[in-house]
Amino acid sequence: MALAILIIFCFVALIVGVYLKITGNQNISEYNINNISLGLAESEKITDIKVINENQLLIIISNSENTYGYVYDTEKNLIISNIKR
Repeated sequence: MALAILIIFCFVALIVGVYLKITGNQNISEYNINNISLGLAESEKITDIKVINENQLLIIISNSENTYGYVYDTEKNLIISNIKR
């Protein structure tokens, strides 16, 4: 009798587990993906990206003659400063 109750309990647990796995979190992503272009010329390329702080990135760009950088604010989604060398 105890074995029958244990088998029924395991079967119910299996059904509940499969149901929870199938109906789990349907939210694929919470993040909005934004496409941002720096408008680089054909000869320009990004050589390095450095993290300044939690909201700002330093993007270093170079071409055959010059090297310069942009400070990009990830919270505001805009370039806040140009650094020329």
